Amino acid sequence: MANNTIVGSATIYGVDGTVAYPTLAGTVSIGENYMQSLNVTDEMDTAEARDQRGNVFGYNLYNHRRTCTWEIIFYGTTEAVAAAELDLPSPGALVAIAQDAEDGAQLPSILVGNWNYIGGGSISASNTDLFRVSLPSSQYANPAATTVGAVALSTIPGS
Repeated sequence: MANNTIVGSATIYGVDGTVAYPTLAGTVSIGENYMQSLNVTDEMDTAEARDQRGNVFGYNLYNHRRTCTWEIIFYGTTEAVAAAELDLPSPGALVAIAQDAEDGAQLPSILVGNWNYIGGGSISASNTDLFRVSLPSSQYANPAATTVGAVALSTIPGS
């Protein structure tokens, strides 16, 4: 952000993060990729409470979770070095999201930390753009449920 000038109120511009996660072939490390975009959704299941006429008088909210799809690109000293890191996470892996201090560490704190890879990731490329990896991930609001298989569940901060 050093090259930006703020006029008026300050806002957050751009995506300032990087990721690390285990793959079947090794580990993707922070410092080998740049976050390009993200999309966070706050979700929960609901059950409506109805009276004898079928009118809704309340509802139960449960299974609170956040899902986020992270889009990243890989870089290296050569194309071969960058391509060697390009991989999807192991099934159920913890995806560690970190600030990218090179650009001012402005990623909101609710996004920083561990997320669970939930599958559905993709690698995309075209002859007019960079290789991109898309990583759908979740955090859950139930700290009592601490494991899924051998991988710890990531919980929503503050829940």
